[in-house]
Amino acid sequence: MKYNLSLVAAALSNFCEEIGWDLVNYAPNQKNKAQLHGIIIDEEGNRLEVLATQSGNYYELLGNKKFKQIDKKGLLESRKEKRVS
Repeated sequence: MKYNLSLVAAALSNFCEEIGWDLVNYAPNQKNKAQLHGIIIDEEGNRLEVLATQSGNYYELLGNKKFKQIDKKGLLESRKEKRVS
């Protein structure tokens, strides 16, 4: 199965737009070409480095080979709540 990185980039871009983040740049992950490495600016102006996987999961890179999974569903729900308020 051929993996299409442009689809992952589009999904990440759409997600960022929905929650108020800006996807600044992205490229294939150097260590795993099936993953996308993205640079994001969140709504508070913080710079985040994110890995987007083939399965649709996103991980924030924390440095020193540490990472945490981004709760996509939670962020989308909290964004909807903020709009209603």
